[in-house]
Amino acid sequence: MTRSRKLPPRLSGAGFRGFSLLPLAISFVVLVCLSLLAIQLCMTLRAREVQLNEAARESSNLAQSVAQHAYDTIKRLIRYWSHWWSGWRQMVFPIMNWPVFTNCWSPV
Repeated sequence: MTRSRKLPPRLSGAGFRGFSLLPLAISFVVLVCLSLLAIQLCMTLRAREVQLNEAARESSNLAQSVAQHAYDTIKRLIRYWSHWWSGWRQMVFPIMNWPVFTNCWSPV
């Protein structure tokens, strides 16, 4: 079996005297964490934008549907009442021409 050697805490040499790898490793880990946070933030903002667009489209469709339903209801009511009024007018107004009602409706 081979023994694993431990890395020295400081690199020895002319240009690296007193240089430690710990701050470099910590900086690297912090940079990776910040990169992951930035990617997560971008994904979250994009998902929020997609949901807002879908909600706007759905509320627009709902408003259009409600407006169409109201229009159809009013159109049907007008058609019903105009049909009812024409039938009622044909029944009632001939009665108004009877001699009993002529004095009530004639101007004085």
